[in-house]
Amino acid sequence: MKIQGQRTGNKNKGEQERWKEWINSVGNYAKTVTYAYLIFIIAVFPFYAPKGYVEIGIHKFYFFKMVGLVCFGMLVPAVLLLLFMKWRRKEHFRCSVTDKAMLLYGVAVFLSFVCTEWKEEALWGTEGWYMGAVSQLMFVAIYFVISRFVENEKVWYSLFLMVSSCVFLLGLLNRFSIYPFEMKGANPIFISTLGNINWFCSYWMVLLPIGLVFYWSDIGDTVLIKAGLMLYIIVGFMTGIVQGSSSGFLALGTMIFAIFCLSFRKENRLLRWFELMILFAVSVLVISVLKSLFPESMNYQNTIAEKITEYSFGVLLLSVFVVCYTVLRYWIKHKELKIEKLVILRNIVAGIVLLAAVVVGILVVYYNSMPETIENSRLTDAFIIDSDWGNSRGATWTAGVEAFATMTFREKMVGVGPDCFYRYVYSEWEIATELYNVFGDARLTNAHNEWLTTLVNLGICGVLPYITVFITAVFRQLKEGKKHEPALVSAVCIITYTIHNMVSFQQVICTPVVFILIGMGESVICRKLSKNVEKN
Repeated sequence: MKIQGQRTGNKNKGEQERWKEWINSVGNYAKTVTYAYLIFIIAVFPFYAPKGYVEIGIHKFYFFKMVGLVCFGMLVPAVLLLLFMKWRRKEHFRCSVTDKAMLLYGVAVFLSFVCTEWKEEALWGTEGWYMGAVSQLMFVAIYFVISRFVENEKVWYSLFLMVSSCVFLLGLLNRFSIYPFEMKGANPIFISTLGNINWFCSYWMVLLPIGLVFYWSDIGDTVLIKAGLMLYIIVGFMTGIVQGSSSGFLALGTMIFAIFCLSFRKENRLLRWFELMILFAVSVLVISVLKSLFPESMNYQNTIAEKITEYSFGVLLLSVFVVCYTVLRYWIKHKELKIEKLVILRNIVAGIVLLAAVVVGILVVYYNSMPETIENSRLTDAFIIDSDWGNSRGATWTAGVEAFATMTFREKMVGVGPDCFYRYVYSEWEIATELYNVFGDARLTNAHNEWLTTLVNLGICGVLPYITVFITAVFRQLKEGKKHEPALVSAVCIITYTIHNMVSFQQVICTPVVFILIGMGESVICRKLSKNVEKN
């Protein structure tokens, strides 16, 4: 009996080893396919423009679609097999709050597609944008695949840095009328290898924080790496200032403020933040000098960029930040100043920002509640939201709000269909008339506010899990970042994307990237939990 029991034990042990080998083999296959997908999306996709700027959005989407369908098609059998093996072994399926929100979002997309009357448009999306059900479900798949199969996130962040540095540099050269190679259909509205300045800005704002956080943290803490990051950051800042989209300054302020708020954990973090500000001032001065040396070369400029790139402003910025940095460094080194004593500074600055937001909100409500009784001034122009306000954001937001108000109860719940905003608003006569008066024959395909567009397209059932994905991802990754700083990289990128897209929209250039970054941040948390389970 004892021998038979021993044989049974050895048999069970051998079976477990075979299951483990199978799981490892299938897992390695899934990782290989996932890594191939990442290389295509990170390193090849930004440069894919077979006809230059001609129909570049269509070509970008075609690349994204085909790579996604092939790679995810190859992954589906492996994922199903892994799930079956884990079920057979009665392993615990970990599902975080972000996972659950993402799954609910995928269900909401499918439900909205089933219920819409514009099936073809909802499947692929509006022509030129292509943010339909296929793209949305691919975003969900990207998150789960990246979060479960990607390791060594520093390597992928580094690849992002190398590729984006080329994209940024091309954009900077283009803005100063230098075109290293021919792009069919080139004009100042298009930039680098990404197309429209708004699309370029979206790519820029979601990836520049990687370089900022790498420099600010201990992730790349060698002299050579720091020097390379300084060069990357200066090029990134310069590109962001001159690229042409005003929303870039909202993104720039967001990433700088987010890193500032995180800088009160260690003394050297606050010093690094001031170093980032010095690099920003240097970037402003370099642009100012280039503009004075080559006054006719800059081919596109907005009002904000024109004002902040004045030489006197650059000198003032540099002087202020150098003095602050020097004083802080002296206090820390010679007076043994502890960062805990400066936390009040962060609270004061955050309080000022919050107070400013509240005041702006009150002024918006006041000026828009009785505009006919208020005399025209620069202040009223800033706070009265009419069709021209914020580069016509007043018209696009109004269209989104009015669209939701006219929707039926079912449509309010499940939306009018993925990427069917255009179809719906132009089917409502009053809204369509207002849009024709503002935009003429140009189509409005979204509300230029990602959450408002999602509310119309996918309804309450879609927008709530979508918002939950971003909020939970940020808070969980910030918490993990206290112990594992790579998690902070994705967190700052997600924060910047979210705030920027309050005045912008999903598109094929940046939205896949932010879902990759959300997945990478989640993968850091997943690996930590897996290690804890193995220890126990």
